[in-house]
Amino acid sequence: MKSLKIEHFTARPIAFFSDDVSLHTRPHAFTMEVFRVNDNENYLLLEWDIPTLVKIFHIGIWINGERQLIDFDGVPRLPTEAIELLEKLGYDCAYAR
Repeated sequence: MKSLKIEHFTARPIAFFSDDVSLHTRPHAFTMEVFRVNDNENYLLLEWDIPTLVKIFHIGIWINGERQLIDFDGVPRLPTEAIELLEKLGYDCAYAR
């Protein structure tokens, strides 16, 4: 995997149900890093690391030939910060808005 970009954030409170069904609603520092997997131009992996929650999410991102996001998995909704990060890399993320 080749890292394309990493960014650090301190975000608004995250409403998040963990495995023990407890709710966390305080602001969290986190990082997001985008990887190209096996030189595949149509697939990216976004790693979302939230250390205070001890959670790492892996979000699969599918891109078409026109650099448009056409699908994602791993989360029900793509976080705003992920959309902004992908747009900084030149991808059209209208699908996720």
